Amino acid sequence: MRERNEKINERIAVGLFLVSFATLGLYYTLTNPLYGKPDEVYHYAFTASLLEGRGLPTVDLSVQGVGSHPPVQQEGHQPPLYYAAIAGLAKLLHLEDRWTASPNPHFLGTSPGNRSPWAPYLVSAANAPIAITGRLVSMLCGLLALLCAYLLFRLFLDWPISLAATALIGWNPQFVFIATSYSNDMASVATINLGLWLLGLALVRGLSLRRAIVIGMVAGAGALVKIGGLGLLSVAWGLPILL
Repeated sequence: MRERNEKINERIAVGLFLVSFATLGLYYTLTNPLYGKPDEVYHYAFTASLLEGRGLPTVDLSVQGVGSHPPVQQEGHQPPLYYAAIAGLAKLLHLEDRWTASPNPHFLGTSPGNRSPWAPYLVSAANAPIAITGRLVSMLCGLLALLCAYLLFRLFLDWPISLAATALIGWNPQFVFIATSYSNDMASVATINLGLWLLGLALVRGLSLRRAIVIGMVAGAGALVKIGGLGLLSVAWGLPILL
């Protein structure tokens, strides 16, 4: 009975923590101006290229220098999974943005600020559903990343310590800020944390064929989100040494 109550308390505590993060995430998503976060304009341009039927962007390596490439080429080297997911949702839900970005007339006008070439734009979700969808997908990836981090800690620690460690991540304002930006960063964190949890399970419970296949699929998905996802394979290759 005591063990059952402890499990209920754990689930309630974890659930409340995830709800608190989602609440903060919605606030950050809807109140931060578009293009006010790192490189959002460039990530958005990648999705726009897919929606306009121009396919995957190519980067012109013959041109060099700051500002010499159009926005779509600034992140054109990235793997496409995150952007394709946003474009797919936009097509499925018939979403259409009704706003345009404006250059920042004060770009590099002062040494401490004005470092973005684009002016941040405060817009309602109704006028920028694609941009907001991209941020919401990132926030959901943030939730998955935190849940997987907790489950990984839980393999080796008691739940109060695991939850406290996860809360140090999730309640960090910078984490919430990036987790609600229009970029593939948090999707990459989510796939990596999922892979690390699966690797932790394999370490604790053994590596079955099914688990190995799932780890490979997650590593592949991570690489399609961001090249850094391939780092999971280096950890997986070292797993047999520890088993």
